[in-house]
Amino acid sequence: MAVPDSHDVTVVLTSYNHERFLEDAFASLVAQDHPHIRVIVTDDASTDSSVDVIERLLQHHGVDARRIFHATNEGLCQTLNEALELVETPYVVHLSGDDWMAPDRVSKQVSALAADPDAALVYGDAWIASTPSAGPTGLFSDFFTDDWRSHHDGELFKSLLRTDWIPAPSVMARTDALRSVGGYDESLPVEDYDMWLRLAAAGHHFLLLEEPLVTWRRWGNSQTDVLQRTSKVEQDILDLRVWGKHLGHSREIDAWLAPRLAHIAIQSLKSGSRSPVLTRVLRAVLKAQPSFTALGYYAAARFRQVS
Repeated sequence: MAVPDSHDVTVVLTSYNHERFLEDAFASLVAQDHPHIRVIVTDDASTDSSVDVIERLLQHHGVDARRIFHATNEGLCQTLNEALELVETPYVVHLSGDDWMAPDRVSKQVSALAADPDAALVYGDAWIASTPSAGPTGLFSDFFTDDWRSHHDGELFKSLLRTDWIPAPSVMARTDALRSVGGYDESLPVEDYDMWLRLAAAGHHFLLLEEPLVTWRRWGNSQTDVLQRTSKVEQDILDLRVWGKHLGHSREIDAWLAPRLAHIAIQSLKSGSRSPVLTRVLRAVLKAQPSFTALGYYAAARFRQVS
């Protein structure tokens, strides 16, 4: 096996019922001007003809790719972990089968990471569009003003805890950095925000190239759209699972995060949720902030659960 070039990158293209969009994703992949790209293509048990389309496009474009095709739906995080085990290059990109990239996306991001060996990832702005021919309808940064640049104040982790301002389609990551925090959490339905938080909590820093080099397709049934249609309680439980990992990070973070988590958990209990996540988080709140207020939150929650 050839030794990977130091600037090699692997593009992991993921598909789930993306047969209508895969041609655009593949076209943007083969149009990259970077000479050292390896490809892993996955399909998570699509119910449409995605696998047949993938095979046709691989042959049509002459792409030599590793394949991960699931017989049953395993979820995005497990799929990405399987792909991560196969990556042999220093850098990795996740390209969703319904998105597409500018031709110089890979080359510009590889250059940025090569110039800063300590950076865990590089991200940038992202166009929002429904199709390549329709043109963009906006930018990701339109929704977050300057929040997406806020890591420059030296408080990356704290800034990310406030909100997820990183466009996941725009990220190129250092393979070793993803592995150093244990890969993706397979208990979660989404891969990106939890990963950014864990990398930041571990002390990694991120690079920003403001130029939009990728387009996120907004089509009404993307993973982001599906999650936005879940109930408020379900969204709150997901937030508790992601944020709850970081209690105990520091006294400053705990003082801000613990009351927030306690409030969300209590509201979820009042809404009728009996998820075991609520008890685990409230116990962690009590451990991190053993104050009368935290104790009161915990006692109230336990009372609701047993009543």
